[in-house]
Amino acid sequence: MNPVTIRKLEDEINLLRSKMVLTYMEESSFNSDKVIAISRKLDQKINEYMKSAKMYADG
Repeated sequence: MNPVTIRKLEDEINLLRSKMVLTYMEESSFNSDKVIAISRKLDQKINEYMKSAKMYADG
């Protein structure tokens, strides 16, 4: 992974976080199907980021 790819993942993570917060505010529940779906996508992106960052750091 290169720094550009890692930066793109960071941007996607921040976008999903914002989207999750806005959806929570609209739904007024963390148990909303919409909030949970976004949270799962966010988890996937965070896991992808962690793997990518580790691979980049390890060379």
